[in-house]
Amino acid sequence: MYIPLINSFNKYAEEKNLNITIKLTTLTTFNSTSEINNYGSLVDMFLSKKSDKYDLFFYYASYTKKYGPHFEDLKELLPKEHIDMYDKDIISKSCLYNDKVVGLPISLFVSSLYSNEKLLKKYDKKIPKTWEELIETCKYIWNEEKLSNNNTKLIPYNGLFHDGDYGILSIYELINSYRESNSSPYPRINSEMAINALKLMKKLKDQIGSDEIFTLDESYTIEQIESGNAIFLKYWYREHNSVYKVSALPGWKENVSGSIANGYNVGINKHIDNIKKEAAIEILKYVTSKESQKMYIVPFHTFSGINSLYDEEDVCNLIDCDVIKNVKPFSVLEFDIKNYDLDNYITKYRKYIYDYLYKNETLEDIVKKINDMTNIYTITIKSDDSITGLIIFTVYCISVLCICLSIIFLYIEKYKHYFKLLSNNLWIISMVGNLLFLTSVVTIFGNMTELICKLRITLITLGFALSLIPILYILIIHFPEDNNISYWIDDNKNTFLITFISILIILNIILLFSPFAIEEILIPTGGSFNKCKLFTSFGKLAFHVIIFLETAIVIYIILLLFNDRNVEEISHDIKFFVSAILIDIINLIIFTFICNITIKNFIVYHVILALNLFLFSLSNYIFIFGIRIILIFLKNTKPIKKNINNKNSLSSTVKKSNSDC
Repeated sequence: MYIPLINSFNKYAEEKNLNITIKLTTLTTFNSTSEINNYGSLVDMFLSKKSDKYDLFFYYASYTKKYGPHFEDLKELLPKEHIDMYDKDIISKSCLYNDKVVGLPISLFVSSLYSNEKLLKKYDKKIPKTWEELIETCKYIWNEEKLSNNNTKLIPYNGLFHDGDYGILSIYELINSYRESNSSPYPRINSEMAINALKLMKKLKDQIGSDEIFTLDESYTIEQIESGNAIFLKYWYREHNSVYKVSALPGWKENVSGSIANGYNVGINKHIDNIKKEAAIEILKYVTSKESQKMYIVPFHTFSGINSLYDEEDVCNLIDCDVIKNVKPFSVLEFDIKNYDLDNYITKYRKYIYDYLYKNETLEDIVKKINDMTNIYTITIKSDDSITGLIIFTVYCISVLCICLSIIFLYIEKYKHYFKLLSNNLWIISMVGNLLFLTSVVTIFGNMTELICKLRITLITLGFALSLIPILYILIIHFPEDNNISYWIDDNKNTFLITFISILIILNIILLFSPFAIEEILIPTGGSFNKCKLFTSFGKLAFHVIIFLETAIVIYIILLLFNDRNVEEISHDIKFFVSAILIDIINLIIFTFICNITIKNFIVYHVILALNLFLFSLSNYIFIFGIRIILIFLKNTKPIKKNINNKNSLSSTVKKSNSDC
């Protein structure tokens, strides 16, 4: 088909002295296999390497989203009226990449139904418009032919559910035929419409086909199209035996068709130099012109994407214009696969469907497998798929409730002596920090977005700092040697706290306005999910400053714990502070590990992350505040005065004033 078109351009270029010659390299069964994934791999090899070996590419329209980044935007290179000649649905569905027209249809194939008009007239039957009509008509004619004419070689219906290119198309067509209307979107695989379509697929095989017939490849179908030895066949529209009448594929109801428009697009390689690009533009304009399409594409019984051609009598004398008019608006073969490799997706998708069709695997299982391939899983509190989210949320709610209720002990007179180490306001600051840190657990629920990732980092960093700042304060003012820093911080507690907290808040506000990268963890067998990755742009600097400050807090606390270990007023608290800091360091190592390795199970990843965040926040709460409540219950509210004077008491009044904030 393309050779006459190429020869025509070369002749045209010679006449116009354009100094351009096209040399066509064809991918055929002689230099590759017919499998679609080999085709995709070969073209992808040239494009991904940014090769300038080829100036134009004729490619399967289904690969537009995959190859789009490597092709020029034709809206910038061609006159608007040239692009507007083409059907808008074809352009929007098979030629666009990021709103750029990266290709134009060079030829268009429409999947069609071939009905044996001779047999239909013989038995007074009409061309079926629904699948149920096709099944009933096919069964009737097939039985009658076997009984009255002993015609055992007649093929009822070909199916074309084989391992080649057309196999995936046959599946797509059938599901496409279960749309509400021809303008409706393609049904999702787990929708009721898609499930009904798959049930029909099995019904077609069981009642008017067989495993043997349905797995035969396209060459067998072409033989039947040429011989006229079938009741119904489906295949691309092409030259055929006159015994057949070609029409749009049936649907689950009248006025809905499963027919698919697919074909080849032509695009300009964006990696070539400007001289070659100018030549490529001339070639593309010529081969996609209305005149060239009419002269070199239509005569090969192939459709064009230019609608106006089907209003011309001489064109409709060559091809059946009613076929293409009845399948509008066009449906094209496309999958919403995000970053999943198209070739691998098609291979697995087809295999799972065939496991149901030929191996009797349950429909529920194969639908889940297909859905899992591209479904981005999230943790929710619903228990439909897993109770993990519900358990995590329950633990979070119980933890928050316990922390909030424990604040009451600060205001019960007989227990106040257990909390003399800090003022009530400082205890509350520490527990607010623990609650903020604990609330970061909530960010694992739902869709992972930039905002959610930023909030998680803000809750963790701000919560961690607030939980430890009161401890830093008390250790500084209890420094065993007199020094100006300890006196100044003791005298200016509010200024110290407000300054420190303000710096952290400002840095976290900067983080909220900084771009953040989301990493998609793709699991071919299902269970893909998104995870927070890292800040980009100016957010990196702000984040590193926060990490530096919080690392400095931890190091400074460790040094002060060593220096203050013999201070009588806080000696009993030191061991709990040391425990809190050691567990913080361990949890920090685990958190860094979680963020930097790839865990390919979304349940395992989120459970480990949630446990890490729980341990981080609750360990600080327990060793800094909660241990005092535990001791209250252990001592069973014994008289407190003894404990006040005991040098081993858990806490006592600080050696310097410790007035409220």
